[in-house]
Amino acid sequence: MNRRRNSESGSNSVEFALAIPVLALMILGSVDFCRAIWTNNTIAQAALDGARYASVRSVDSDEPSSTATVKSAVVDSAVGLDAGKVGVTTTWPAGNNQGAIVRVRVTYDFEPITPLLPIGSIALDSEAQLPIVN
Repeated sequence: MNRRRNSESGSNSVEFALAIPVLALMILGSVDFCRAIWTNNTIAQAALDGARYASVRSVDSDEPSSTATVKSAVVDSAVGLDAGKVGVTTTWPAGNNQGAIVRVRVTYDFEPITPLLPIGSIALDSEAQLPIVN
């Protein structure tokens, strides 16, 4: 009985050594997937916040919105993301008048942290549109 135990003691170590890299890769892949979902939700909310900012600041308001002010509002809303990677495109009809639709599109290059996968950055984007009310 003792002889059999000694012959199998090394096999557990070998099995563990073979399984741990696969397990670690699966865990890191799950973390990256969750980070990607969180990033996508963050840019979706930032796009909505930017559209809301622009929709309440028409040319008739005290502080009319511009592309720069909308981008600033979006970047401020995208907490936790690298501000240098956040791209913002704002479009509204000429005149920026009440009743027109303002569209804010936010893009972000997500970079996974999982090693050994040949996945470069992943382009995420979201768009929101609201009518200009003020």
